[in-house]
Amino acid sequence: MAKTNAPIRMYLKYYGLKFSKEDHIALIYLIYELVTIPDLEPYLVNKFGLLFIMLLKKRDLIPPKDLVLPWKPLFDLCERIMGSSTGSIGMYKYFSYFPEAATQEMLDLWRPMLCPFNSNTMLATMETLECFLPLSLPPEKAHLGYQLWFHEFMDLWDACHNAPIWEGEMMWLMARLANRNIGYIDWEPYIPLMFTRFLRSLSLPVVYKQTHATKHHKLDCGAMAEWIVAVLGGGSSAQKYLNKFMKTLESYFHPANFGHWLLKLKDFLRKLPYCFVLRVNFERYKKTWETQVPDSHKLTEEDITSFVESVQPVAMQAMFSKLGATDVIHALQHLATLRPSLIIPQVIERMYANLETLTEPHKLTAAMQCVVAVARPMVQGKTNGYKEGPTHVIPLLLATLPGIDPNDIRKCFVTLQFISTFATMIPFVDSSTASENWKDLTEEEETICLATADFEDFVLQFMDRCFILIENSSLEATRLEQEGDKRSKIENMAECALSSTCTALLVQTSPDIFKVKRTLSL
Repeated sequence: MAKTNAPIRMYLKYYGLKFSKEDHIALIYLIYELVTIPDLEPYLVNKFGLLFIMLLKKRDLIPPKDLVLPWKPLFDLCERIMGSSTGSIGMYKYFSYFPEAATQEMLDLWRPMLCPFNSNTMLATMETLECFLPLSLPPEKAHLGYQLWFHEFMDLWDACHNAPIWEGEMMWLMARLANRNIGYIDWEPYIPLMFTRFLRSLSLPVVYKQTHATKHHKLDCGAMAEWIVAVLGGGSSAQKYLNKFMKTLESYFHPANFGHWLLKLKDFLRKLPYCFVLRVNFERYKKTWETQVPDSHKLTEEDITSFVESVQPVAMQAMFSKLGATDVIHALQHLATLRPSLIIPQVIERMYANLETLTEPHKLTAAMQCVVAVARPMVQGKTNGYKEGPTHVIPLLLATLPGIDPNDIRKCFVTLQFISTFATMIPFVDSSTASENWKDLTEEEETICLATADFEDFVLQFMDRCFILIENSSLEATRLEQEGDKRSKIENMAECALSSTCTALLVQTSPDIFKVKRTLSL
């Protein structure tokens, strides 16, 4: 059986899903039969399960009418493998391919176990329901799906307001339900309560009469972000509550504030714009069999602008966090993709401000990383609504050259990353005479063309600084017993960045530049 897995897995690795739809479905049935063999070794269950995930990775290729899988063999497998352990074997949740009558069968089996007075049984039952309940039935068949249990579960959750251990699974169940049925469920009565739970789940240091809040809901940031994005639009009040929610969190992102709550806040900040971009892509570009969002509830341009404006202050506040800008740059990247004219000017303004400050290298490196995150919409210019973006590229490249400093290896690494990112997006060619050949250039295009006359000086200065960096990084003066010592990880990363940056510049630069300084041919 293990030999059956290897050829299919290797084929998918090299060729992807390049086979007919009939073969695709046949392979899914084959692997499902293998993974649900009674008393199969967990090792083989894991192998077949990973292959099953690969075959079902793109749900939009196979509608449920072409594939129906029985749920009881999979439940028996999960109960046998994971019943005595919390470890995962790699299986995933595919609600869409169970029979239409599966929801009622599952409720008949597991509803008697929903006992809030027995936390362990309740937790195990909610985990099972969250894994198996079908959530993607068409709206006309909703009476066979979520309508059988939705209000009952929400009333149960509302009654158990003491942060039970199973509410994390309930939150994921409701988040996925909302995401796959946008516009078909009335969430309005539950929005105030949900945002209250979200705020209490972040473990913020709130004190009232010298007493800390002790009741913290156990909700995952990914589920919170997915639910919030799913209920936006269509005249919902969710955006109003989101504005208040983000204003409440803004001060906690200040660099002076630091605590255990910051990790969860940054995780939420990263996932919220990501889920929003996924929804915009689904509504406007993705072609799939999945339930489409009705026109009345699709996100409008005003909805997108309101969302970006609500998250923007928090993202800008978090740029210089003590935990680094890793999560923030992902948020800024997605926000800049949605509304570049709102995000990029502020990022560039902070970049210029920190270039003039010599005593705060942390702020400079964070600002450079954020500019790298918004580089693509920045160089696109007028095609995405921010036509002034390309005019800042060349001045910023020239201004960041002093960052190639052998005395600050981290700043040097970030600077090389900054230069290499733009070097892969723009050609380093002198186009200062373009206005003589094209008379229809806009004011911004003329500014960019004139600025390209500085490319020659930039490349020469860059290479000189690289040679100085290499010279100062030599190990000739080390003692004999230290020659075998390993270099730091950041130094190795800087060396790799230097190599990739030089390669990118050589690819994008006109050969005429090197005729000016023939010594560079060495």
